[in-house]
Amino acid sequence: MVNVQKIVLLDTTEKVKEFTQCATVLNRKDVEGVNISTLTTSNDYVVNGKSILGILSLNREEPLLATFLNVSDTKAVEYFSKFEVK
Repeated sequence: MVNVQKIVLLDTTEKVKEFTQCATVLNRKDVEGVNISTLTTSNDYVVNGKSILGILSLNREEPLLATFLNVSDTKAVEYFSKFEVK
């Protein structure tokens, strides 16, 4: 199992709501959890990817780092590609 990281943009409340809903329904055998963190090292905050309030507390004008923990099935994180910064 590996950790998978994606840079995501959650700049609207709707995107945050949809992201947290996706994170909530992840199968625990495919992905252990999701953490969201800021990309700047000076203000490094990490919140649970299932927490709407946690994500809303971050600076969402900038891209965020989504870390999917202990991924056994990479297809499970493909649902999050619509949030990914390309």
